[in-house]
Amino acid sequence: MPQPATLKSQRVAGLDSIRAICAFWVVMSHIGGPPLLEGLDQANPLAKVVAGVYGNLFSGPAAVIVFFVISGFCIHYPYVRSLQIPSLITYLVRRYLRIGIPLLVAIGISSALKVNLSIFNDSILWSLVAEGHLENS
Repeated sequence: MPQPATLKSQRVAGLDSIRAICAFWVVMSHIGGPPLLEGLDQANPLAKVVAGVYGNLFSGPAAVIVFFVISGFCIHYPYVRSLQIPSLITYLVRRYLRIGIPLLVAIGISSALKVNLSIFNDSILWSLVAEGHLENS
């Protein structure tokens, strides 16, 4: 099995930046973009087109898809040149710690704030659930 230092040296430059941009894009899709078009005359056809483009600029689902595709690549890329299969136990422990710790923190915070999380897909935990499903497929 390759040493951890070897695995880290096989990172692709720039991918973390793209993932950060995608995360920012998702946040912007939730809270909305800055009010750059306040007072724009909607009677003007060009202004209407600009408003339409700006209104659809931040696509959260598209950013989430790109984020997950890049994340999957980052998880598997270090092992491409290795002829050894990493230990299944080590892999599962690392992955479930990475998913489980944020999940427990999110549950703790939501419990303190009295947010109902009975249905995971309709809660703040949907992305952790999705990552768990991706890992098991």
